[in-house]
Amino acid sequence: MAGNGNIEAHEATYATIMALFKWSAVSLFLIAMLVMWLIS
Repeated sequence: MAGNGNIEAHEATYATIMALFKWSAVSLFLIAMLVMWLIS
């Protein structure tokens, strides 16, 4: 759990990681579509 009442820092870190995951997923999807297009 978040100790010492520092929940704002934990929320900021969580938001950053979720944004990173989101953009990583979008990027991987686009790369996969490009590879599939090049192969076909």
